Amino acid sequence: MRPELLPIWQAYASQTADHVGWSAGAAYLRESTREQADGFSLSAQLKGTLDEAFRKRLWVAPEHVFVDLMSGRREDRTAFQGLLQVARSGLLAAVIVLHTSRWARNAMVSRKYKEELRRRGIEVIAINAPFDVSRPEGKLAERMMEAVDEFGSDTIGDWVRLGLREKHERGEPLGRLPETFYKDQAGQIRPHPELAATVMEGFRRYATGRVGMGALAIWSRKEGLRTPSGRALTDEWWRATLASPLNAGYVGYRRKRGGRELRKASFSGFVPLDLYQRVQEVRHDRAREPKQGARYRVYPLSGVARCGVCDSRVTACEKHRMRCRRAAQHSKCDEPSAPADKLERQIGRWLCEALVLTPQEKVELARLVRARITKESAGGAADRAAALRLQLKRLNDVYIFGAMAESDYRSESQTLRAALARIEQAPDESRVTAAIRLAQDIPALWNRARPERRKQMVQNVFEIIRISQGRVIAVKPRAEVAPLLAVTVTSKDWRSRPDSNRRSRP
Repeated sequence: MRPELLPIWQAYASQTADHVGWSAGAAYLRESTREQADGFSLSAQLKGTLDEAFRKRLWVAPEHVFVDLMSGRREDRTAFQGLLQVARSGLLAAVIVLHTSRWARNAMVSRKYKEELRRRGIEVIAINAPFDVSRPEGKLAERMMEAVDEFGSDTIGDWVRLGLREKHERGEPLGRLPETFYKDQAGQIRPHPELAATVMEGFRRYATGRVGMGALAIWSRKEGLRTPSGRALTDEWWRATLASPLNAGYVGYRRKRGGRELRKASFSGFVPLDLYQRVQEVRHDRAREPKQGARYRVYPLSGVARCGVCDSRVTACEKHRMRCRRAAQHSKCDEPSAPADKLERQIGRWLCEALVLTPQEKVELARLVRARITKESAGGAADRAAALRLQLKRLNDVYIFGAMAESDYRSESQTLRAALARIEQAPDESRVTAAIRLAQDIPALWNRARPERRKQMVQNVFEIIRISQGRVIAVKPRAEVAPLLAVTVTSKDWRSRPDSNRRSRP
């Protein structure tokens, strides 16, 4: 949880010290910079959602407070998808948001996931819209609120595009002024005297084609060069700086259709235009492009792997290796890269050993899998069956009123009844058996799985995997699987038996 939110949650926890018998809930918070002034700050959202949770006797644990700093039009929000994953595991009874626009600013996305959670018996509560969605008028009101939220997002986006286009036509920079410039007392934009000289030298070196971004970062570190705010000149900083046309005295406007436009800026740059264009040609020639028919490799540990020294993300780099992002940027971390295959084998071996089930556990798991599949099939089938029964009723009404020939009525009626009979059948026993066999044999599943499937397994089991000196040193499982791992790891008692290869286990 973010530090500024912790006191608010602690005040809620002190009020609900005795929450025995309360249902489990979750709070979802989302904001963007332009909405902070509209009363949608994270603190205000958390306070409002926790007050509602207290009134409804819902216990919101700290790990069930989900925070996103992304656009509500997207459905790939990290915390949003994490909330859905926890809800699908059956740990929640309700999800609370302060305002319907916090849940989503896309009507299709909002409706899709609300309906999914409600089918699972999870209540989705928006404090500004306390509608009874089980009634037609409540459902209509909620749909109208979702449409209004999307309209607000579209309107804001339209005005922002118009404003950016106008600024571009005036030659003003779009967005934040880069650190290579500053505004004097008269409000005029001028090149920074020290940093501009450094960037000019970087342009000259890169234009030769013999120096890359990493070499520029190493040179900057050896020379002790930093930005006016004290930031290190990393390879990513150089990548953004060398690509910015503002340094040459031009502003760029990127459009979704039509490529990129350059216009003379309202202020002077410090890099000659021919040198800037030469650097862009070198950047284009040095860009890595996949060969025809080549597939991007999927790294199962990407997304959950963290550096054991600086806690930065560990991501894929060249030659099928993984490396700390801060170390790759030559910024206060010297962790070496490690072969991705070695790390994947280590975590896979540990996962397979930790999740070997006893015969009694396999029997219980089979029962749970069968119940889960039956419940999901029944839940989805109930909606489809209700829709088919409604079609049959309407078809019968049309026939009774004489608006349909008897032959057409019999033909369509038989088709609908056959579809209804198929839906009402019990779930496919072969699907149940396959699911049970798969769940009971985790090692076989891992060994046969493709990298994409292995990545899903890792993300479903682990919240963090810490890597140091080329090996996995610690893991933090997700809350929903932690009890299972605790039981299986404790029962094996690895520390009590001799082990000639202790380093291989995290």
